[in-house]
Amino acid sequence: MPNPFLFEPAFLVESLRRLVAEFRDIKQATTLRRLYPGLKVGRFSSIIVDTPAALKCEGTANIGSFCEIIVESISPFTRISGQLILGDRVIIGSWANIRAGGGTITLGDNVLLAQKVSIIAANHSLSLSRPFRDSEWDENQVGVSIGSNVWVGAGATLLPGTTVGQNSVVAAGSVVTKCIPSQELWAGIPARFVRKLQPSCSISRQG
Repeated sequence: MPNPFLFEPAFLVESLRRLVAEFRDIKQATTLRRLYPGLKVGRFSSIIVDTPAALKCEGTANIGSFCEIIVESISPFTRISGQLILGDRVIIGSWANIRAGGGTITLGDNVLLAQKVSIIAANHSLSLSRPFRDSEWDENQVGVSIGSNVWVGAGATLLPGTTVGQNSVVAAGSVVTKCIPSQELWAGIPARFVRKLQPSCSISRQG
């Protein structure tokens, strides 16, 4: 008869992993709260900032669980600094992937990012002289700027060099490769103009 007080090695490893993760979350949340009082971070999110000045939180911001946010002011792949600027009342949904290296990512006031949104400030250059992972970042298209009161639907991706004007909507699953003017709905891969948004119009839920 097995001893009920003995635990399987796999169970012990998993329990230890969870304890370490929770300790990391508590330590990270304490540090972020001290540096950025208006920032609230959900469980199991990873926020890596190489210098405090590279992240600016200009009001309150709510970051969901399981997000990965990396802000690199200095990178060996580019001469351009990275920065993340969050306006007031920003919501970043769970599982977001934000890479603010090699350019500035700006989220204006009242920006709403649904779940699993990806925002990339810079990409590797397309050169076959070396492996893609070792190539320098393209400095011709950098940064992403999202204006105030923008709604980005679940699973959307915003690529380097793009902007989204205020009061616009990016539909779920879209890939933004161009600049979106204010007060417009865009959707698709790549994202294309769908229609203008008027104060009285309604929009189906994007995520």
